[in-house]
Amino acid sequence: MLRQVEQDISRYGIIEQGDRITVGLSGGADSVCLLLLLLELKQKYGLTLKAVHVHHGLRGAEADEDEVFVRDLCERLGVPLAVRHADVKAQAERTGCSVEEAGRKLRYRALREEAEGGKIATAHHSDDNCETILFNILRGTGFAGLAGIPQVNGDVIRPLLHVTREQIEDYLKEKGQPYRTDATNASPAYARNRIRNELLPWLEREINAGAREHLLNLGKRAAEAEALIGGLAKSFYEEQAVISEDAVELPLEALKEQPSLVQKQALLLAIEAVCGSRKDITARQLDALAELPDKQVGAAVTLPGGIAGVRTYRTLRIGSAEVPRAGAFSVRIRFFVRPKTAEPPRIPYTKWFDYDKIKDTLVWRTRQSGDVIAIAGGKKSLKRFLIDEKVPAAGRDSLPVLADGKNIVWIAGFRISERYKVTEKTTRIAEVTFRPETTE
Repeated sequence: MLRQVEQDISRYGIIEQGDRITVGLSGGADSVCLLLLLLELKQKYGLTLKAVHVHHGLRGAEADEDEVFVRDLCERLGVPLAVRHADVKAQAERTGCSVEEAGRKLRYRALREEAEGGKIATAHHSDDNCETILFNILRGTGFAGLAGIPQVNGDVIRPLLHVTREQIEDYLKEKGQPYRTDATNASPAYARNRIRNELLPWLEREINAGAREHLLNLGKRAAEAEALIGGLAKSFYEEQAVISEDAVELPLEALKEQPSLVQKQALLLAIEAVCGSRKDITARQLDALAELPDKQVGAAVTLPGGIAGVRTYRTLRIGSAEVPRAGAFSVRIRFFVRPKTAEPPRIPYTKWFDYDKIKDTLVWRTRQSGDVIAIAGGKKSLKRFLIDEKVPAAGRDSLPVLADGKNIVWIAGFRISERYKVTEKTTRIAEVTFRPETTE
C-alpha cells in the first residue's frame, strides 16, 4: 500500500518537499492509517505534520472516547494535535442543511484554520470514491459528479484515494494498530450508508462482481472529459462574460455557438461567480437554464440561493431572482477589523463596506428626493440610475436602499456605491446581510 501511495504522490504531485500537512483525524481506521503512512513518509519528504480532531457533539460518551483515543495516539506518535468542539446539530438547524453536511463544513473550516495555509490531508479511499460516484449518478449529475472525489482539490489532498478499505484494515492489522469504529456508519438513516452497506454489495452480488471497478473507471474517464470541457468553458467565460455587482451576463449569440456541454459549464461558472458555489445545482435545473436562449424574452429559471437565470434581449443573465420590496426583508449588520487575507463574500445579498468612509448612521429605507449613488466616473441621482436600469416605475418607491445620509451605499439587488467599496487600504469593515423574503 505504501508503494501505491508513493506512486500517486509522484504521478499527481500530491506531496512536495517540505510540505506542512494537517491531517483530519477522526480516530477511525481510514484517518489512523493516513496518519501512520504520512509518518512513514515524513523523513523522505521533510514533512511537518499536525492532526486535527473535531468533536461533533452528537454521539455522547462514544464521541468523548474517540477524543481520548486520538489524544493518546498523537501523544504516543509525537504528532501535535488540535481538538475542536462543535455543535453540529445546532449548526444544521441554523443553516437548514443536513447534519451530515453541517458536520462536513465545520470539519473543513477547522482544518483550514489550523492548517494556516498548509495542505490538508483527508482519508478518502477508493471505496468512498465509488460510493460518491454512484450517489451522484442516482441524484443526477454531470461529468464533475461522475468524476467523483478529486485526488487534489486546491489545498486538500487525498493520498489514500486509490487504496481500498480492505487494504487499510490489513495495513493496520499488520501494524497492530487499533482504531475506533463509528456506530453511525451502520445506520440506515444516512443515504451513503445504505449505498455502502446495501446497494453496492447487492450490485456486486446480483449484477456484476466488478461493479466497483467499473464505476471507478467511469470516474476516471469522466474526469478526463470534465478537464477538457472545463478548459473550453473557462476560455469562453473569461472572454464573453459581463460581470456586474450582483449578476453575470452571457451574450446569447456567442453562447449558442458553443457545444451544449461547454454552454452548461459556462453557466455553472456564472452561477459560482454569483453565489460562491455551484453545489446545489441539479442536472434538471442546468438543463432548463441551458434552454433559456431559445425561449422568449423574460423567460426565467429559479435557482437555489435566491438567484435566477433570465433571458433578456441579448443575454442570459444569472443574478438575483427578483427586485426586493420594502418591508419584505430582514437585515444583519456587523462590524469587524479586516483580517489580512480576507476577501469580500461573493454572494448576492451579503456585502462589505469600508466602515471608515461611513459618515452618518447606516439606515435601510426607500428612496428620497436628493439621493445619489457614486458610480465609476462620478455620481448619478438614484432616480436616474433606476430609470437607466429599467426598474419598473411601480417598484421604484418600494425598493430598499442602504443609505448614509443622502449617499446611497447599496441598492439591494443591484449594486453598491463606488464610494464605500473595500480597498487594500481598508482596515475596518461593515458587513451587511440583506435577506429578501421569498414566496412559494
